[in-house]
Amino acid sequence: MKPDIERCRAFLLSSSSPDKPLGCPVWTAHLGHSHMNPHLPPDGLPCLRLDKHGDAWLEVLVVPHASRTHATGIHGAPGREALRIRLKAVPVDGKANQALIKWLAGCLGIAPNAITLSRGETSRQKQLHLSAAAAAVARWDKLVAEITG
Repeated sequence: MKPDIERCRAFLLSSSSPDKPLGCPVWTAHLGHSHMNPHLPPDGLPCLRLDKHGDAWLEVLVVPHASRTHATGIHGAPGREALRIRLKAVPVDGKANQALIKWLAGCLGIAPNAITLSRGETSRQKQLHLSAAAAAVARWDKLVAEITG
């Protein structure tokens, strides 16, 4: 793990209290805690990458024209995994991209303008970027719950 990320995790762990338990079932074994911290990005989410500044990069595979918008799991070969999201929106005039960002922002509990589409504007394979500030307050537990059902 990169030193900056490790320092961030150490800070979050040291600032815990009984009111704000830490850990998540997805990465509990790694951190050694039995509680949930919705604000720590899980190590067990292969489609998510944190850079040395704490920014989060999420690889997504979008399937438009679904009956409802929801995550259906992880898709792809090891090392090239993406979060598979079925979107109700149609891929016309960027409506699917807007719906994707709105859905993900709602799922993570952050403002839609905190998420930017960095790659894949007209493709089903996309890369979304969350700044370190947005990634630090995002409710990653809700996204994990959406994936695991």
